[in-house]
Amino acid sequence: MDFTKDFLGYNFVWFIGEVEDRNDPLRLGRVKVRCFGWHTTDKAVLPKENLPWASTVQPVTNPAASSTGLTIGVWVFGFFLDGQRAQKPVVMGHIPGYRFGSPGQSEIPAAARAEEEYPSPISAVRAENITEEVAVDKNAETTWNEPTEPTDVTYPETATTAHESGFIIQTTGEGRHTLFSPSGSYEEMQVDGTRISKVQKDNYQIVAGDDYVEITGTVNLTVNGNVNWNIAGDWTMNVGGSVNQTIGQDINQTVEGNVSEFVSGNVSETTQGSKSDRTSGSVTITGSTIDLN
Repeated sequence: MDFTKDFLGYNFVWFIGEVEDRNDPLRLGRVKVRCFGWHTTDKAVLPKENLPWASTVQPVTNPAASSTGLTIGVWVFGFFLDGQRAQKPVVMGHIPGYRFGSPGQSEIPAAARAEEEYPSPISAVRAENITEEVAVDKNAETTWNEPTEPTDVTYPETATTAHESGFIIQTTGEGRHTLFSPSGSYEEMQVDGTRISKVQKDNYQIVAGDDYVEITGTVNLTVNGNVNWNIAGDWTMNVGGSVNQTIGQDINQTVEGNVSEFVSGNVSETTQGSKSDRTSGSVTITGSTIDLN
């Protein structure tokens, strides 16, 4: 390249084209662009393998990024470093809304829209997988539902970062922030302070230190499977009100140490079946009145 005649500034040449390849062997974020007017549209005459790699302008806060977010089929614009020779293209940006001759969704900015003719992909997946009528108290037949998505997605106030895999990070004009997976799992902080965390598969939480949780309201826990608790140390539970338990099957307890129980009120016990007590040691019963029937 002749820097005197061909370098940027002396012979500035623009181009607009369509991205055909992004699998940069050097992993520098380069793409191959079929430039309109410069390259024939006949791919048999000029296959994409023969197109030059175009460098991409990267922000100074993220130099040499390996991924640009450009997908196959989007339109980009830029200039040729070597002028009319057109062998050293540089992409400066892409033109939203254009996608020529390639399958798939039109453009990533569409993820921020919520028009009736183009619903947000977040809205569609959430509506299909919404959780409803989760039991709070089976005896009282009370339930709760997963909150529906607020209708606050407006263009252009909504800011959306979307990946072609379907993962979306979205902040609406009112301030609702959502991290959304195409599986339907999402984490959302709503404007009023409500937080929703939905995991469509397994959930792992590991705390290497202490864990402190304060809940000023009510806790509703519904487990449709089993619960296994393994506590290596002591378990202290202080209940200010009553404890109500309904157990559908058996209770099996193994206590390796002693059992101490203090009841300041009365104890009432009704057994509809048989009752068997076996004690290897002594039995002491003390009371002002003992009635055995």
